[in-house]
Amino acid sequence: PLEDGGDEADCLPENLREAAIECGVYFSDTNVVDNFNNAGEPDVIVTKEFTTAKPVFGKMNAINYRGLAMTLEQHNPLLFPFATAQVTAFTAPIEEDDEEPPQAIGSNAVLAAGLQTRIGSRMAFIGSTEVFGDDTTDANKEFS
Repeated sequence: PLEDGGDEADCLPENLREAAIECGVYFSDTNVVDNFNNAGEPDVIVTKEFTTAKPVFGKMNAINYRGLAMTLEQHNPLLFPFATAQVTAFTAPIEEDDEEPPQAIGSNAVLAAGLQTRIGSRMAFIGSTEVFGDDTTDANKEFS
């Protein structure tokens, strides 16, 4: 699937997707794409949009990201984005003949998010397995 150019959605088990929905996190069905802010391929986007909370990221320049975007439940004060896509990004199938509308557009396409539960435990969601992989370590060393 991923090795053949598939989406991260192919690797996300349904039970994890359902658990995320229970927390107010909705993963897209297709990878996030950006035709203007990318690392040479439209589905390897470059973002500089990070949370302003310095204890979370400190000072970061940019990360390369290939994976799913998320949208977050709007009225949950315990759920917040760590990193979002640039304003030119959107979720879309790689195949050009598919005419599904985007599920997330611009900064509404969340790449990494955190949740603090009511009992104080914390969870993190990220829609990419590649962001922590060896292939992207040099580009994302500040993130990983």
